[in-house]
Amino acid sequence: MKKTILFLQIIILSSWVSINKTNKDVIIEEASFCGPGYYPDYEYYNLFAQEVIDAPSYNPFLLSYNSFYYSSKNTSNLKNENIEDWQKYLNISYDEAYYLVFKSARKDLQSLLNKNTVEDKNLAFVTRKFIKKQKQALLYLSYAKYLEPYMAAISQNEGYYWGEKPVHTVAELDYKKVLSVLKNSWKAEKDKELKLRYGYQIVRLAHYTLNFSDAISYFKEYVESLNYKGIMYYYALDQKGGAERGLGNFIQANYDFFQFFSHTKNLKEQAYNSMMVTQDLDFENILKQVKTEDEKNDIYLILGRKAFNNPISSFEKIIAQSPNAIQAKVLMARAINQLERNILKLNYECYYDCGEQNASKRLPVSTTEDATPFFNQTLDASKKQAENAKVIDKDYWNLTTAYLYFIQKKYDTATSYLAKVATTTSNYESQKNKLEMLIHITEQPKITPEFEEVLMNKYKINFIPTKDELYWNRNGTRDFILDILANRYLIQGDTAKSFLMHNDIKALEYGPDINILNAIEKLFSKKDKSDFENFVVENIVPVDYLQQEPRNRRLQSFNFPEYVAIMKGTIYIRQGKFKRAETELKQVVPYSVSTSEFDGYANIPNTVFGYNQIECFDCPTSTTMVVDYLKDFKFIPRLMDKHNLAKTLIKLEQLARKKNLLAAKASYLLGNFFFNTSIYGYYRHVLTYEVDNYYNEKYRDIQEKLNMTISSKYYFKDYNWYANYTDDFSLPLVYLDKAVLISNDKELTAKALFTAAKCEQGQYYNGWANTTENNTIREKYRDGSINFKEYQIALVNAKNVYNRNYFKKLKEFDNTSFYDKVVSNCMYFSHYVDNY
Repeated sequence: MKKTILFLQIIILSSWVSINKTNKDVIIEEASFCGPGYYPDYEYYNLFAQEVIDAPSYNPFLLSYNSFYYSSKNTSNLKNENIEDWQKYLNISYDEAYYLVFKSARKDLQSLLNKNTVEDKNLAFVTRKFIKKQKQALLYLSYAKYLEPYMAAISQNEGYYWGEKPVHTVAELDYKKVLSVLKNSWKAEKDKELKLRYGYQIVRLAHYTLNFSDAISYFKEYVESLNYKGIMYYYALDQKGGAERGLGNFIQANYDFFQFFSHTKNLKEQAYNSMMVTQDLDFENILKQVKTEDEKNDIYLILGRKAFNNPISSFEKIIAQSPNAIQAKVLMARAINQLERNILKLNYECYYDCGEQNASKRLPVSTTEDATPFFNQTLDASKKQAENAKVIDKDYWNLTTAYLYFIQKKYDTATSYLAKVATTTSNYESQKNKLEMLIHITEQPKITPEFEEVLMNKYKINFIPTKDELYWNRNGTRDFILDILANRYLIQGDTAKSFLMHNDIKALEYGPDINILNAIEKLFSKKDKSDFENFVVENIVPVDYLQQEPRNRRLQSFNFPEYVAIMKGTIYIRQGKFKRAETELKQVVPYSVSTSEFDGYANIPNTVFGYNQIECFDCPTSTTMVVDYLKDFKFIPRLMDKHNLAKTLIKLEQLARKKNLLAAKASYLLGNFFFNTSIYGYYRHVLTYEVDNYYNEKYRDIQEKLNMTISSKYYFKDYNWYANYTDDFSLPLVYLDKAVLISNDKELTAKALFTAAKCEQGQYYNGWANTTENNTIREKYRDGSINFKEYQIALVNAKNVYNRNYFKKLKEFDNTSFYDKVVSNCMYFSHYVDNY
């Protein structure tokens, strides 16, 4: 008589292929709200480890937005319940059972059964004594390994719509022959455990070959009749559910799938998927059919998961009947995670007045009005559990209550609950220690030198990044601590430390601020710095993730004083403070370069004083720029570094103070310089710490920039994300207006008026959102008085009527050759001349 046995790998992997792949479209649809490039699981501080529930089988149902299920290392380490059954049945270790079922070769099992030796040392436990005792089980495994390649369901569709067609399917087996072997084996077998596995295989074979009615009747005859509910009973019930679904019996199918869900620990995701793709899914109806308390709790867990943002209603139903239910812990962990997403944000961007939301400006920001009811509901639920005499695991609920008070900034109350956590269980102890540290840091009214010493001696490991954290981790404990420290330093006026918690010195290039730079310079130059201050100063060094040496060593080779001199000199040039710029830049040691290309400091061409005859940033200078009157200023070099530029600007400014034609020309060149180095000019890179004028965030359109606000009410985090270059065009207009006023040369006057018109355009862009005319037009569009096309035309007209003063003046110089050139090359001016 032939004996066969079910091979677990076939059961699990084939079932997963047939169910999970079939469900692929549904799973993607449910998770697709994230959209491309959007990762909500990394946009908040996850300080409470959901996995502290210590129930790996339920971990997939913790809260996640990035994917349909929560992924967890604990889940991947979860022991396979079927292997555990084999372990117990065969009286061997788990690893031995796992290898025997999943890894061993069929030919080796056949050799052992034929009393031959094998080379596989992992099968050393299969002794003669073992074979004699477990011969039938080994025969089952041998036959199951033969069947394994064919254990994929026949598709009901032509072409396996969910993916590639399997290499083999059960259609390649002799269905009647295999079924006969299984039935005969079931009848011959006396052991219920093995008999149940035969029954499962019978049901499964019929289901996969689309013999749905037979699968259901076989379940009753070969599985249910045993009156034995080992784990394989529920695996068989899952197969029966698939057959019920195939016949359109959706209500029964869902009840079967739910039973499978409630009684398996490895395949809850698969069971849930099966329910989700089956019609007539009504959990309230299933609730009426369930018999045990644990099954009811599972239903409430699923309902709480479907509630998504507020699982507390289901939570309260669970604890009403089962205050110690693991499902209640899962829903509380989900609720806390949802609150973290609302409260512990990675970035606070103050589009409006943040002071109204959080008057103290102390992180974490208090819950918003909308989130408060849910927060209070969650806190009340956690407190009731912590104080419930029927609850055994008080430590979990004291932890959750303490954490909720912590994010509410009630640190004393949080500490009192945390003190009640007495367990030394690793996951609880780790969460407790983390929370103790977070409370200790966030409750500090001020970060004093004494507390900085505590940070270095007690908590340093928690905010010194690992290599992995430098690359990837931006929502863990370390970055939260840095946010808190940066926030506290900003509040107490310690600008340098606040800035350096999140940024290196080069971040200032995206928004130069002389006050921040001075503060950093003062900290750098401080004598007898503390260990903490030395750590902060190391962060001055620009980050290069390819550099492996420590930052403190890189700081020694980084010429900080020279870098500061260049940055300050550049800022002062942009502000028109040329003498102060020269004083700073003369500290920079001159160096020679091998090319004539601008390198960020040297090789600035004298065409920076010219004007662009065409609008083209990526065209060569010879095509784009024209410079006049150089013969009148022989002191202007062909190429300059920033120090020589500052000296040249000083000389031009001195000449511009007079009231002659040379002064008019000097004023014109200075006006050109300031426009050319604005974010709209051809040389926009010279004063923005770039080496070329190719578009980047620093040159972002002012309309986009006005929609962004640096989050400096809380900290200077991600300073370089908020490029802040807004030009003061009143500065060049001072020089250009003077050139127009004192010039007796019509060509020069026309040129000065044209550059002034470009500056006027820049002023318009800078203040476009707040002009009275534009606001009036927007109101008409909002109330429907004008349509979109009329709105666009009205904006253009308003600009030409109210913001074209210099174009209007330039029209008076239509007898100049420069006028003819501008009309030909400038569409804006040509349109203005023709229409206004």
